[in-house]
Amino acid sequence: MKAGSLETEGSQRSAEADQLLHRHHLYAQSVALFQVAIALGAIAALTRKRLVWIGSMALGAVGCGFLALALLAV
Repeated sequence: MKAGSLETEGSQRSAEADQLLHRHHLYAQSVALFQVAIALGAIAALTRKRLVWIGSMALGAVGCGFLALALLAV
């Protein structure tokens, strides 16, 4: 009886851990995209290349999308 309840609790916690790990990966991808966008923004400022700046803004927007996914993942 007790073994069955412990097994059920263990599987529930494992499912919760999987969900939290998925959310963590979304946050990590978001942070990586923000960092690349910031680096591109700096390069754009130094080289005065508008296309690089637009790419920086696009990557920042994708990073915001990943952040929204991570925040909405329940």
